[in-house]
Amino acid sequence: MRVVQWQVLVVQGVVAALFGVLAMARPVTTGLSLVVLWGLFALVDGVAALVGVFSAEGGLRRTLLLAMGVVSVLAGLVAVLNPVYAAVTLTWVLGLWLLVRAGLEAYAATALSTGSTRWLRLLGAVFLVVAGVLFVARPGAAALGIALWLGVFALLAGITLVVAGLALRSAPATSQGPLGTPAAPPPPPATPA
Repeated sequence: MRVVQWQVLVVQGVVAALFGVLAMARPVTTGLSLVVLWGLFALVDGVAALVGVFSAEGGLRRTLLLAMGVVSVLAGLVAVLNPVYAAVTLTWVLGLWLLVRAGLEAYAATALSTGSTRWLRLLGAVFLVVAGVLFVARPGAAALGIALWLGVFALLAGITLVVAGLALRSAPATSQGPLGTPAAPPPPPATPA
């Protein structure tokens, strides 16, 4: 018996592909939905940290939990109540992070690498700078780009799952192990002693 039925893979693939198409067709809605979901996560995380303040031992631990809780709750509220502002801000922060990462990567390339690895790491730092500048200069467009890429990846993953499900359906049932992997060959027959 197959643990994963081919129909499950096909349904998962179709759902992923539909999500991908919708994400590409409506990148603004996709991006804002993701920001709101992140905001809800930040709210729950912040409330959990604030509850943890009451059971924490030590002044420093309580102070850190309180600070994390307040920041998370405030960020979550901003994301839920004004997702457009939050999306642009998050993308801008991502751009700054890319620029800092590029600087660190360039330093590591010159200080720690030699030969071809140095140039490859420097090339990677250049790509990070380009991405960082684009994210900082045009955070709104970058947020839409992220939503579009998410849609592309979901569509490709969905197509892959559908193909895997159809391949599993057409494979002989006896040659399939758990999760559609090839079954182990039977052990050799025992020789009489």
